[in-house]
Amino acid sequence: MEPVINFVLVSLFLGPIAGGCIGLNIFSFYEVLTYQIIIQIGTIAFLFLLFSHSNSFNRTAELFNSIINNVEKVVNIKKKTKKSEKMFKRFKAEFENKKGLNQFGFYLAIIFMTFIFGIPIVVLSVYFMHLNKKRSFLAMCFGAIFSSYVWTAFVYGAFPFLSAKEIIAVAVSLAVTGFIFSRREEKKLINKVINKILKQS
Repeated sequence: MEPVINFVLVSLFLGPIAGGCIGLNIFSFYEVLTYQIIIQIGTIAFLFLLFSHSNSFNRTAELFNSIINNVEKVVNIKKKTKKSEKMFKRFKAEFENKKGLNQFGFYLAIIFMTFIFGIPIVVLSVYFMHLNKKRSFLAMCFGAIFSSYVWTAFVYGAFPFLSAKEIIAVAVSLAVTGFIFSRREEKKLINKVINKILKQS
C-alpha cells in the first residue's frame, strides 16, 4: 500500500516523469499511464475550480478595453455617444470573431508549458494572462495526457535515442513559437481595429 501512496504523491507533486519511475515498479505501463492521466487531469480540475472563485477578467474584454482607452486618448472622446457605442460594439464583435486564430498559439504554448513546467505554474499563467478558461482547461488536459504518455514512455525506455534535455528543448521551442505567434497576431488585430475606429470617428 505504501508504494502506491508514494506513487500518487510523487505524481501529484513532482509530475509524471518522477511518478513513472516509481509507478513502473508497481504497475504495468498502461496502468501507470492511466493513473498518471487521472491524477494530472484531476489536479487541473481542482486548481481551476479553486481559482475560479478569484477575481479574474476575460482576456478579450481586457484587450478591447485597451483599444477603447487608446482611441479615447487619440480622438479625445470623453463621453461615448450612441454612435460611438454602436461602433465599439461592431468592432468588438469583429475582434471576438477573429480572436480564435490569434489565440491559437497561446493554447499551443499551454500544452507544451504543461509538459515542461507542470500544472500549477501553467494554471497561474492562464489566470495571469486572462485567457479563455474553457479553452485553456482543454489545452491543459491535452497537455497532461501528452506529457503523461511521453514521460511514462521515456522512463519505460521507449525512446532510447532521445535524452530528457532534447525532449524538453523541443517542447520549449514549440511553446515559445506559439506564444510569439499569438502575441504578434494579437497586436496586428488590435492595431487594425484601432485604425478602423479612428477612420470612422
